[in-house]
Amino acid sequence: MEELIADFGYIAIFIGTFLEGELVLALGGVAAAHGYLSFIVVVCVAITGGFLGDQTASGSAGATGRGCSRAIQIWRQRRRACRTCCGAGTRWR
Repeated sequence: MEELIADFGYIAIFIGTFLEGELVLALGGVAAAHGYLSFIVVVCVAITGGFLGDQTASGSAGATGRGCSRAIQIWRQRRRACRTCCGAGTRWR
C-alpha cells in the first residue's frame, strides 16, 4: 500500500483537488504525516489542482451561461407571443 501511495499519491491529490478538494487534501496531509509523501509537494500539487479546477469550472460556467441567457430570452419572446395571441388577461394553469 505504501508503494501505491508513493507512486500515485501526487496524481491522486491533483485529480482529487481538481474535482473536489478538501477531503482529498486531508487524505494527502495524512499521507504526508506518515511519511509517504512530501508535505510541501502535497500543498503545491493541491494548490495547482484546486486553481485549475476552479478556472475550468468558471470558464465552462461562463460559456454555458451565455447559452442559458439566450434560451431564457427566446422563451420570454415566445411567452409574450403566446400571451398576445391567447389574450393578456388569461392565466395559464
